[in-house]
Amino acid sequence: ARVVVTRGEVVPHLVGIGAPLFEPEGRVLGSLVLAIAEARYDASDREALASHLAGAARRIGAAIAASAEATPETAPK
Repeated sequence: ARVVVTRGEVVPHLVGIGAPLFEPEGRVLGSLVLAIAEARYDASDREALASHLAGAARRIGAAIAASAEATPETAPK
């Protein structure tokens, strides 16, 4: 899964797991991030969390693409 995991790098005592959101052309549109208190984070769950987050990011990207195709007059240029 295409994700990044940070531990306290952005906010102390938080673990962040982020996945990119892509435009239909493949450019990065933004990101989907899950933040977890470091005390509650179990590193053995990393792969499962990353997989779920990456899947959600793909579905959001597909929904954005479908929305842009449905309304071409309002799609970003």
